[in-house]
Amino acid sequence: TLWVLLLSLALLSARGTARRARESVIRTLQLVPPRAAHALGAVLLAPALASLAKIIFEWQRVALPLPSRVEHGDLLQGLAGIPLSMRIFLLAISPAICEELFFRGAFLSGLRRDLSVVSCIAWEAVVFGAAHSSIYRFVPTGILGMVLTAITLRSQSLVPAILLHATYNTILLVGFDRPLLAGLALPGILLLALSSTASRRAS
Repeated sequence: TLWVLLLSLALLSARGTARRARESVIRTLQLVPPRAAHALGAVLLAPALASLAKIIFEWQRVALPLPSRVEHGDLLQGLAGIPLSMRIFLLAISPAICEELFFRGAFLSGLRRDLSVVSCIAWEAVVFGAAHSSIYRFVPTGILGMVLTAITLRSQSLVPAILLHATYNTILLVGFDRPLLAGLALPGILLLALSSTASRRAS
């Protein structure tokens, strides 16, 4: 589904947008090297977002009880017998690459030509949350979509979003719960903000 269907949709959509914009598909998808500060800053946001997702899930468990199949994670249990590295590839890296190419690559490339930054972020949050087809995941996934979109627009590269998405998925997958690491979000935000400010001054 990810590597065939979603990736094909991303490339076909990006090709159409690239033709209208008279630019390369690579540029439309923003597959360009990022600034090191943007890449590192994006990764540092992952623990805080994972901690926030856990808080939201705990609140939802009280306000909106989860069905047993969701509560016990049927998919994760079914993959428990395969090596961790393969699970990370299937459930962390693959979604990060393919979903980002579609949502923050092809889809965002069309939105940002007609909408404001705020509108792009809002639409990405709604569509990204809805695409995961679960009311229990809509809010945390929508928040993640907002952050990924903001980082892509700020860095003008898709790579930081892919790195953040993969790190976030890996943290949730392996259950690496270290609340103190959420404090890394502050230097992450500073790296993203200050690097952009410096680049604007240089230009």
